[in-house]
Amino acid sequence: MAERVTLVGIQWTNRRSNLADMAVRLRDGTWFSGPLLAARSHRARLHGIRAVPPGWGVLLQTRSVHGFGLRNPLIVVGLDRHGRVCLIRDLAPRKMVTMAAVTWIAELPTGAVPPSLEARLELLAI
Repeated sequence: MAERVTLVGIQWTNRRSNLADMAVRLRDGTWFSGPLLAARSHRARLHGIRAVPPGWGVLLQTRSVHGFGLRNPLIVVGLDRHGRVCLIRDLAPRKMVTMAAVTWIAELPTGAVPPSLEARLELLAI
């Protein structure tokens, strides 16, 4: 059984003891994401979706992401601090997306079905 935690409940600090990356899924009542790497380490944040296995995505605590080094476009989902979907954008290779109103960004692989706007997502540790 997956442990349920909230987006707000993840401690994203610069203390070394708290920099372990973790595998998670996002969900609302009817939608589930594929597996995501909750990237906390500098290396995982720097490499983003390029550093995860095919079919995986990345969850970042940030307001902007870039597509430098990507070969395929991504789906970028912006979440507020309560896990509510604020924005959904496509990110083309060599482009950048900035979402001023968000706290978290989920990078989903091409072909993934994004959640609906305004959906409130839960975070499940896997």
